[in-house]
Amino acid sequence: MALISSLIRQPCSSHRRIGHGYVIKPGERIEACLEDADGFLKTNTLHIKNLVSAFGGKSAKELELLTTIIYLNKETKHDAEKMTYDQAIGKIRELKPKFTENEIRSGMTELKTKHRLQLVFT
Repeated sequence: MALISSLIRQPCSSHRRIGHGYVIKPGERIEACLEDADGFLKTNTLHIKNLVSAFGGKSAKELELLTTIIYLNKETKHDAEKMTYDQAIGKIRELKPKFTENEIRSGMTELKTKHRLQLVFT
C-alpha cells in the first residue's frame, strides 16, 4: 500500500497528448519509483508475466469486454436468484451496447475455458 501511495503522491512519469494518443515518458522520480517498486516486482514477476502472456495481445475493446463480464460476475455472485447466461448477456449489452451477443458469448467462453473463471450465471 505504501508503494501505491508513493506513486500517487509523486508521479513517476509524464505524459503529453499527441493527436488521438499520448506519449508517456519516465518522470523526474523514475529512479525512486523503481526502487520503491523493486520488492513488489520481484515478488510478483511470475504473476505479471502470466497476465501479460494471457492478456497482452488483447485490444482495449477486448479487455473492456472481458473486464465487464468479470465485473458482472463478481457483482452478482451473492445474489439469491442467479442470473441466466441470456440475462447476463442482456445486462452487458445494456451496459455496453457496442458488444454483440456473439462477442459476449465468446468472451464468456474464453474466461471459462482459457482463464478458468467460474461464472455464476446459470
